[in-house]
Amino acid sequence: MVLTAPVCPVERVGQECPPRPVSGAAVVALDGDAVRGSTQTDSTGAFHLTLPDGRYVIKATNAGGYASTATELVVISDRPVHITLVVDSGIR
Repeated sequence: MVLTAPVCPVERVGQECPPRPVSGAAVVALDGDAVRGSTQTDSTGAFHLTLPDGRYVIKATNAGGYASTATELVVISDRPVHITLVVDSGIR
């Protein structure tokens, strides 16, 4: 899943301002410098990649005006891997 944060220009105690899903974020699986898979997130921020066993860096790039990326190293084996990447929204 790919989320973006912060989403509120001012966060106040007692008022929740959780990260929001990113629709259309570009997601790639890298093995060194080689791209082994790519996709885009759906409207809920979810994505799915099918990869052979190995170690990959999963990189998500925010869609829209503020380009930011988030990465995570994952090891793929015989079980699905679930990760959440949070990209910067640019709100300050």
